[in-house]
Amino acid sequence: MQTIKRKRRVKKSVRVFAIVACLLVIVFTAITAVSFFYKNIVFWGEESVNADAGKYMTNTCLAYYPEGTKKGKQVARDLCRDIDEKTIFDYSSEKMGDYTVYRYSNGTSFVTDANGNDPKLNENITERGQAIISDYLRYTMKSMELDYAYTVAFLEDTYKDTITKDRYTYTLDGEYFVCHFDEYEVDVKIPLSVIGAELGMDVGEVKEYQKPVYVSKNRPAIALTFDDGPSLDDECTTKLLDELYRYDAQATFFCVGRSLGPKTKLIIQDGIEKGMQYGSHTVSHPNLKRLSDTDTIYHEVMDISTWFKEELNYTMSVYRPPEGAYNSTVDATVPLPAILWDIDTEDWKSRDPDAIYKETFKDLFDHAVILMHDIHKTTVEACVDKGIIRDLIDAGYQLVDIDTIAQLRGVELKQGTHLCWGD
Repeated sequence: MQTIKRKRRVKKSVRVFAIVACLLVIVFTAITAVSFFYKNIVFWGEESVNADAGKYMTNTCLAYYPEGTKKGKQVARDLCRDIDEKTIFDYSSEKMGDYTVYRYSNGTSFVTDANGNDPKLNENITERGQAIISDYLRYTMKSMELDYAYTVAFLEDTYKDTITKDRYTYTLDGEYFVCHFDEYEVDVKIPLSVIGAELGMDVGEVKEYQKPVYVSKNRPAIALTFDDGPSLDDECTTKLLDELYRYDAQATFFCVGRSLGPKTKLIIQDGIEKGMQYGSHTVSHPNLKRLSDTDTIYHEVMDISTWFKEELNYTMSVYRPPEGAYNSTVDATVPLPAILWDIDTEDWKSRDPDAIYKETFKDLFDHAVILMHDIHKTTVEACVDKGIIRDLIDAGYQLVDIDTIAQLRGVELKQGTHLCWGD
C-alpha cells in the first residue's frame, strides 16, 4: 500500500509540474504575442503627411518613402536598420529646379530627377565650380584643426587653379556633392544648391555664393584693413584680392564714395565672393568731428551703406571714421560701430614697400588690427611681392575680418562701440 501511495504522489507531482510548465509556456507565448502585437499595432494608425507615401515597416520602425522613386525604399530600409525602439520616419520634399530633395528629420536626404531617378552628374565642372571645391576643401581641412591646413604649402597646393579633376573622385550623397581627396584622406561635402549649377544641373534659383570660412580659436589671428578704395588700377585692389584669396585670407575694406561706381562694383562683387568684408569710410572723407550738422554726418557714413545695399544687396555692419576722428555727436548719429586700428603702417606717407613690410611686423601681436590703403601700388607690392600676406600666414597668423577680430577680443560691435584704442 505504501508503494502504491508513493507512485500516486509521483504521478500527481508530474501532473502539477506539467500544468505549471504549460502555464508558463502559455504566459510566455501571450507576452510575446502581446509584445509583437503592440510593436506592430502602434504603427497601424500612423499616416504619412504625404499622400503618395510608401511604407516600410519592421517590428519597431516605420519609415515612409516617396512612391515612384527608385531610391526611396532603399533609404527607408537603411533608416530602419538596427532600430530597437519605436521610431517613425516621415519625409518632407522641396523642389530644386528640375530636381526634388527629400529630407528626413534625422538629417538623411536624397535627390531625384523628374523621373524619380538619381541625377546624372556632368563630367564638365566649370571653373567657378573648381573654385567652390577649393573653398570647401580648405574649409573642411581647417575645421578638422589639422596643422597642415594652415600652412602656406597647403594653401598654395589647394588654390583653385590647382584643383583639377584628376585630384579627386566624386559622387552624390543625399543633397550633397561629395569630393574624395585621396591625398588628404578627406571627403568634402558641398550642397547641390551651391554647386549644382556648376555641374550642369538646373537647381532653380541660384543664391548668392557665400564662401565658407572657418576660424580656429586656438590659433593667432590678425585683421588687415584697407581704406579709400577700391582702385580701378589692376595693380592695386584686384591684385590684392587675388593674393588674399590665394591664401584663404580675409580682410576688411573701408570704401569711400569717390571710389564707387559701375566699374568698381565688379571689383567689390569679386571681393564679396572671395569672403571679404566691407565697411563705410564716408562719401567725401571729411573729419566727422568738424561737422556740426547731424544729417550731414549721417549721410556721409550711411550713404555708402545704402549704395552697397541697393547695388550689391550687401549689408554693412561697420565703418571707419576718416583720421579716426569721432566724438559723442558722431557716436549718437551713426548707427554703426567705429573701427579704428592698432598698427598704422603709414603706407600713405612712406610709399615704400620695404618700410610698409617693416611697420607691419614691428609691433605685431595677436588680434591686432592693421591699417593700410589699397589705392597705393606700393602697399599692394608690400602685401604681394614683398610677401606680407604669405609671411603672416607662415608666422602662424590667421587673416580674418573685423567681425571675427571683435569676437575674439570679446567686443560687442554696436552703435557707439570703438574697436581698438582701448576698445
